[in-house]
Amino acid sequence: MNLKFKMLKPKPEFPTKKLAEVSVEFTEGLLKGIQLIGITINENKDGLFVLFPSYVSKKNGKRNIFHFLRPVDKNALVTLESQILDEYENQLDGIPGELIEQN
Repeated sequence: MNLKFKMLKPKPEFPTKKLAEVSVEFTEGLLKGIQLIGITINENKDGLFVLFPSYVSKKNGKRNIFHFLRPVDKNALVTLESQILDEYENQLDGIPGELIEQN
């Protein structure tokens, strides 16, 4: 499956640990023309990591997280995360303030 990545440096008001906002466009197959947004690349003491879109709610004081991406195969999400981080590192110099598209 071919994917197209768009990366944008976050606005200055976002936390400094958020390094880039990412969207993934599907360019073939059943999902052709669909774009997944809300992905971010972040950094902590252990290094870079990817956060995928989710919704957080509270019910009776308990925090519940609803993940929009739920892999059937555990390796699928790890593979996507690796591909996103590879593309980010390849384009690291071009990200500040510019929209970077990759095929």
